[in-house]
Amino acid sequence: MTRRPTSAVTSPPRQTRPLTRIVATLGPATDGDDELARVVEAGVSVVRLNFSHGTFADHLRHLQRVRRVADRLGRTVAVLGDLRGPRIRVGHCPHPVEVKEGELVEWRRTPSRGRVRHGLAAAFAVTEPSVIEDLRIGQRVLVADGTLRMRVVEAHGSRVVTEVEIGGEIRTGKGINLPDTRLSVPVIGPHDRKAIAWSLRHEVDLLALSFVRRAADLHELRRLAGGGRRSSRREDGPRLVAKIERPEAIDHLEAIVAASDAVMVARGDLGAEMGLEAVPPLQRRILASAHAAGRPAIVATEVLASMTTAATPTRAEVGDLSRAVLDEADAIMLSGETAIGRHPDLVVRAAATVLRRAERWSAESQIFAATPSQPGEAFALALAAWQYATQRGADLVVVASDEPELVRTLAQRNFSVPIVAVGLGGAPLRRLLLHRGVVPVPSDAHPTLDAALEAIRDRAAMLGVPWPALEGGGVCVAVGRLANGGLRPIEMAGTAATRRRRRS
Repeated sequence: MTRRPTSAVTSPPRQTRPLTRIVATLGPATDGDDELARVVEAGVSVVRLNFSHGTFADHLRHLQRVRRVADRLGRTVAVLGDLRGPRIRVGHCPHPVEVKEGELVEWRRTPSRGRVRHGLAAAFAVTEPSVIEDLRIGQRVLVADGTLRMRVVEAHGSRVVTEVEIGGEIRTGKGINLPDTRLSVPVIGPHDRKAIAWSLRHEVDLLALSFVRRAADLHELRRLAGGGRRSSRREDGPRLVAKIERPEAIDHLEAIVAASDAVMVARGDLGAEMGLEAVPPLQRRILASAHAAGRPAIVATEVLASMTTAATPTRAEVGDLSRAVLDEADAIMLSGETAIGRHPDLVVRAAATVLRRAERWSAESQIFAATPSQPGEAFALALAAWQYATQRGADLVVVASDEPELVRTLAQRNFSVPIVAVGLGGAPLRRLLLHRGVVPVPSDAHPTLDAALEAIRDRAAMLGVPWPALEGGGVCVAVGRLANGGLRPIEMAGTAATRRRRRS
């Protein structure tokens, strides 16, 4: 009998979940109720359906499994649909082709017929033919995440000729990045429109838009996600996540962030488009821009890539994941690690352990987040709650989920304890799961404070919430409607020894 590998950073299953949310991509490795249940219990709050792969029948099977498993475990799990966007790839070729530095490669709108023209090493079509006419002499053509590099030396409308600067193997389906080119291909293509309609029918909670270039792309997505209405309230329909991975997105970053409900630092294509060395400072800039606008931010791509096959992460991956916490990321996203990895639940447990330790380290030198450009009542309440919770060593913050603006503002204040949002279940509650530290707890009605505390107590052990009454005494902080529009500390009874220990 083969013994299952264990991770050196595996945590006990009943430990408190990290405040930083974990998003897990679904795939063959989680294609079973038991497999998915282990991943959710390990610490996943949001699951991702990658519309770049699989059929809508596959996605429906995954989504139904998520809902079924979440109900079985009594947990709230949100679903993020990741739109494919204008994926530019190498068209069909009969066999892989090795190209070398200095050779000439032709790119065409349509597949070449017959022999390759004299003087060329190879000729390929692309999956988005219109980009051929967008290319200009001197612009770069990067293949396979930038591992192969070429530069345009001839442009003839329906075809271009590139000179290889870094060679390698080219095969069908390899990704192509054009970092210097202003693309005319629409960000939301026919496949994306089908995926949006499918997501609306099946109540997907979040939609991520790939290769965003400007705020208008988000406005168009919001119109489509609102059922085609010219304008749609942010609280209606799925929340929109802008994936930052193109140079144009960096040029229009603040406007894109303002038009979105959340942003994702998509480090794979961002590194291919702008250079790997540019990714760390861009990550910090994107996260800072998101925080200033009160938007949650996700760090994605190769978070724990080695654990696709290995049972433990590398030191570099642990450092990278910790850096995301110090940069105040609200969530991290796992891709191949959980979609096709050998042991996805171990990956999630490893991520959760690293996140918890980094959060404790960060809390030791915690500084209150910068004042937003337009502070209001929600910010004032969040500031008061943060100061009180920090000074008193509160164990958790309680808020009504039907005050989404207050929940979002609290999540941006970098609390070191969970923010428990209590309210009616369903999509509105699931959509809060992307926010750092927010633990949604469903109730049968819009709760009073007493009913909210009762709901939390009943689910505390399962959710990993440090319920003070179960630990022998402590402080909760109720905020907003549950505190009559203000702030209310709730002292829990405890033993004399517990109270002395807390004061010390």
